[in-house]
Amino acid sequence: MLSKAPRENMPSALAVLRDWHVPALLLLYVFLIPLGESSLAVILFFAIGGSLLLYHDGKELFEEYRDWIYLSLALSIPIAISLLTAVRFEKTLISFIVFFAHGLAGIYVFVWCARNWTPNFLLYGIVTILSFWMVTALPNLLSGNLVMVWQEWLGALTGYIGSNRNPGALLSHFSPIYFEALYRASLRLRNRVPWLLAIPYLLVILLAGNRTSWMIVSLVIVIFLVRLLVLRHFSIRAAIASFFVVGLTLFLTMQYFPHFEQRLMRSLQAFQGNIESINYAGSSRVEIWQGGMSLAKDSLLTGKGTYAFGLLNYERGYVRNNWGHAHLYWLEVLVATGLLGLLLYLAVFTYLVNRLFWHIPWSSSAFSVMLTAVAMILPFNPNWDFYSSRVASLICFTLILGFAFMYGTQSSRSQHNTKPSCHKPSDQESLQ
Repeated sequence: MLSKAPRENMPSALAVLRDWHVPALLLLYVFLIPLGESSLAVILFFAIGGSLLLYHDGKELFEEYRDWIYLSLALSIPIAISLLTAVRFEKTLISFIVFFAHGLAGIYVFVWCARNWTPNFLLYGIVTILSFWMVTALPNLLSGNLVMVWQEWLGALTGYIGSNRNPGALLSHFSPIYFEALYRASLRLRNRVPWLLAIPYLLVILLAGNRTSWMIVSLVIVIFLVRLLVLRHFSIRAAIASFFVVGLTLFLTMQYFPHFEQRLMRSLQAFQGNIESINYAGSSRVEIWQGGMSLAKDSLLTGKGTYAFGLLNYERGYVRNNWGHAHLYWLEVLVATGLLGLLLYLAVFTYLVNRLFWHIPWSSSAFSVMLTAVAMILPFNPNWDFYSSRVASLICFTLILGFAFMYGTQSSRSQHNTKPSCHKPSDQESLQ
C-alpha cells in the first residue's frame, strides 16, 4: 500500500515529488476549472493510481474507505442502469465513466492523505486561486470592459462581462473555503480585520453571479454564522461587523450598479407565489420544470440517460425553447436515471448533511470543505447541468476534497485520542 512504502533511499527530488504531487495536482485542478474539461487530466492520473491500489490492496482499502466507495457507486450505478433506456447512449456512457473515474481517483487521494496530510497547504492554496479569480474579475466587472487582455487564457479566468465563464457561480460555491481562511486568519491575528476581505469577494458574486449564486452564498453565510455561534467565536460586536460587511456590500452594489437592483427586484417577484411571477422572475423555470416532470414519466424507473432533457423536451413540445438541462439537480437526476437514481442521489445528499453536522468537528477546516461539497450537490441547485462532464467532475472533486479533509481530521484526532465535539476550542486548537 502506498502509505507504507519505504522512502529511506529515495533521492531528495523524488521524495519531494512523492510527498507533494497530490496537493499540487489538486490545486492544478482548481486552477484549470474555468478552462473546461482540461482539468479531467488530473482526475485521470488519480484514477489510474486508484485502480492500481485497488488491484494490490482492494480488501484493505474497501474496509478503510467503505463509505466513499458506497457513495461513488450510488452516483455511478444508476447511470450504468440508465444505459438500457438511454436516448444518447454514448453521452450516458461518458457520464458513467466520469463518475466512476472520480470514485477511483478518490481512493488514490485518500491513501496519500493517510501518509502525508497537509490541510493548510491545500486550504490556503485553493484560497489563493479564489483570490486570483476575485482580483482579476473585479476590475472588469466594475468597469464593464475587459481590462486584462495580455493572455487569452487569462481572459477566460477573469470572467469578464460578455464571457460565458461566470466567476460568480464558482466563487459562491467555493465560498465556505474562502470564509474558512478568513476565520483562521482572524484567529491568528486576534482581530476581525481579515473579514473585510469578504467585501470584494461578495461584490464579485453579486455582480457576476446569478440568483443561484446569491442563494448559495446566502445559505453558506447563515450556516457559517451558526457555526461561529456554536463555537462561541461570535459576539455582539462580531454580529454587528458581519451585518455591516454584508450591508455595505449590498449598498455599494445597488448604489453604483443599477442592473443589479433591477435583477434583484425581478427576483423578489417570485415570492408573490403565482406561476406567472415565478416564471418571470426565474426565466421560465416553471415551464422547464413542468416539462421535465412530463418527460420523467416516460421512463420513471431507469430514466432517459444523460443529455436527453433538452432534446426530448423541445421535440415533444413540453417547452417553447430548447433548454439544455432541468435547472434543478434533483429533476435532472430523475429524468436521467429515474426513481432509482433519484433515491440514491437523495440518500447521498442526506448522508453528506449528516456527516457535516453530526460527525465532523465544527472547529476543523473539514467542516467548511465538506460544506463546499454539500453546496455543490444541493438538490435545489438550478445553476448547472448535473451530468455535464465539467459540472459532474466539479461535484465529484469537491466530494473528494471533503472526504480527504474528513479522513485527515479523523486520523489526526485519533492520534491525539480526542473525541469530536462542538465545544469551544482554543485558538490554537481551531487552527489545526
